[in-house]
Amino acid sequence: MKRLLLLCMLIVIFGCFESGMAQLQVSVHGFISQGYIKSTENNYLLDSKNGSFEFNETAVNFITLVSDNMRLGLQFLARDFGDEGNHTVLLDWAYGDYNISSALGVRMGKIKLRRGLFNQGRDIDLLRTPILLPQGVYDESMRSFSLAMLGISLYGNTSLFSFGETDYEIFGGSLSIPDSKSGYWKWVLNDLLGYSEGSLLPEGTYSQVLDQKVKGEYIMGGAIHWETPLEGLKLSFDKIYGKLNMTSRVTAAIPVHAMDDYPLLQIPVDIGIDVTIDEYDTYALQYNFGNLSLIGEYYRSVYITDVMFDATSMKFNTKLDWKADSYYGQVAYRFTDWLEAASYYSEFYPDRNDRNGKKRLRKGYLEYNYQGWQKDLSLTLRFDLTQNWLLKCEVHQIDGIAQVRSFLDSSSKERFWQLFLLKATYNF
Repeated sequence: MKRLLLLCMLIVIFGCFESGMAQLQVSVHGFISQGYIKSTENNYLLDSKNGSFEFNETAVNFITLVSDNMRLGLQFLARDFGDEGNHTVLLDWAYGDYNISSALGVRMGKIKLRRGLFNQGRDIDLLRTPILLPQGVYDESMRSFSLAMLGISLYGNTSLFSFGETDYEIFGGSLSIPDSKSGYWKWVLNDLLGYSEGSLLPEGTYSQVLDQKVKGEYIMGGAIHWETPLEGLKLSFDKIYGKLNMTSRVTAAIPVHAMDDYPLLQIPVDIGIDVTIDEYDTYALQYNFGNLSLIGEYYRSVYITDVMFDATSMKFNTKLDWKADSYYGQVAYRFTDWLEAASYYSEFYPDRNDRNGKKRLRKGYLEYNYQGWQKDLSLTLRFDLTQNWLLKCEVHQIDGIAQVRSFLDSSSKERFWQLFLLKATYNF
């Protein structure tokens, strides 16, 4: 699939040069941002308790119109977000877009996934007020994994006459895995092996991850967006299916005897993981009235995970179901040309059938019942200093630790904590 897409892109590009692309104007834009993150308790997303500047990104994109109907574009991105990115320059997205009519267009290449209101533009600070989007819906640790796919999409817009208008997108291809050794996959292993229901190894029993490989098999889905007859009111829905597989070797410390005073035996463990995205839905509502904006989104997912566990004298398979959901409501108001404020309240549940965490606590899968939720109340101030410069200040009051990764901090976890962020962005 990847080779076929690359070949198609090359054919399009060479055809464009033959028709005089060299004479066309190329639009160049991008951004540079630097952030700071600090939490009062619980390392969150990165080493936040000590405060961290490992929160930055730089991107440059190139877009050109080959004809009235044909557009080519690509973006290079480097980011640092704790274990994620580490300033590696990646091809973030690259596509050819041919618009046949208002009702039908075709894109192919590395395409941003149409998911929720913000996924396609989540890197562009100008398009939103919060620094951190609600993490139950837009988990920042999953950004590289959930942003784009390699494939093709069909899209279009059609009028519903007195009922407004709607646009749609249908897409298919393979998941884009930019870095199989990124922090996200390390977190996946921790969740599977030690920190979740159905975990395979006790917490803290392995120390090293080796030979990690991730391959996206397929992804497909669609989205529909309805501009209702009520001015300013928009509704949208999207659905995604997919599958990927992951292999790794872990150095694990396995007790050689049931008694506590026996030593741990260091042995290699081979792990094979197949993850099927059985349900990945987002429902969204947005209402704009003058300087006021109201937004609500609800997200739910089901991941069916088959795990092969192969160690010395030990080999078995197990199947895990991950049924999570999250929702939030946000209100934003622009007071002046240079000042806007926004606040949202969000809730995330890794197991929507155990929202208070008590079932998994009784079974020994959780250390604290408040690992069963994460509730977040945020407040953001956005300052548009100039046409190109943005400054944002943000504070979060959080209840629960469902998205706090245990391997980032082995100390006890606090239920109630705060998160503070600053971010400056230059757009060009």
